[in-house]
Amino acid sequence: MRAITEARVVWDFTVGEPDKFVMRLGDVRDTMNAFEERGMKTRFAMIVRGPASKLVTKAPPRQPTPQLDAAAQRIAPLLAEIEGRGVLVEQCGTALDRQGVSREDLIPFVRVIHNSYVSIVDYEMQGYAYVPVD
Repeated sequence: MRAITEARVVWDFTVGEPDKFVMRLGDVRDTMNAFEERGMKTRFAMIVRGPASKLVTKAPPRQPTPQLDAAAQRIAPLLAEIEGRGVLVEQCGTALDRQGVSREDLIPFVRVIHNSYVSIVDYEMQGYAYVPVD
């Protein structure tokens, strides 16, 4: 039996509640830490779609609320931390259009992809484990 040296995970973020989103980002970081403590490399991708699309912006889009303002201040640094550790952060372009979020409002390192379903299937075909985050 071959030793497993790398963990590949695609995280499907749809959660639109700011506090839950922050908690789940912490879960991604903690999971990465756990694999690395085992001596494993990690290849993580984070797909953002649906209501979560409003939470990967530099500032809350359109009608800001105190909850969205506070979330933006917590989300951006957490996203920057995990992205800095190699997590690819991809945003569904279709979801942006449906949620009314401008591409210019996204945190700069967030990569816009055309269709998240195609991307998720592509990752799975490359051996990534699929983890829904809602």
